[in-house]
Amino acid sequence: LVVVAVKTLTASVHVCKLKMVVRFFLDVAQKAVSASRLQWVESKSKPFVSLKKRAEFLSLSKSGRRRFPSQWMIVNFKAHEQSELRVGITIPKFVGNAVTRNRFRRWLKQIIRIRQANAPVTGLEINFVFRRQGKDFYKTLEYHDVEKSVAKAFQQLHRHDHRQNRSRA
Repeated sequence: LVVVAVKTLTASVHVCKLKMVVRFFLDVAQKAVSASRLQWVESKSKPFVSLKKRAEFLSLSKSGRRRFPSQWMIVNFKAHEQSELRVGITIPKFVGNAVTRNRFRRWLKQIIRIRQANAPVTGLEINFVFRRQGKDFYKTLEYHDVEKSVAKAFQQLHRHDHRQNRSRA
């Protein structure tokens, strides 16, 4: 009888320890989830506003300035009276199928988000346009190529902005 009581007591101690361990891990997991939610909310703030309407794209191509950061990309831009960066992305069907076009769109948005976090640009409307290239050119294009081209485009925009500020002074 005493042996059975000791075994039952030992088992209940193990169950109590197990419950404590489970509670501990649940608390840690809950804290991690709540912290990740806070980070998600912070990173959810938009670093730029997307151009949506056809008229916005047309006004950029007609009255905006144009830069060629690479042989396969055109960047149309103009000053904007609001203090936000407005970005449009034009990727025609000749670039590839929907999967390829969406990949380039995601890459561009991510590159712009990273650039805006490091060195914010404001007061501009920008449209990135992919140009027609040889067959299978865009299949071989990689993320770092797009990143280099966007970096060069922002350098050119920065130079243009400095020239305008000097001419106003």
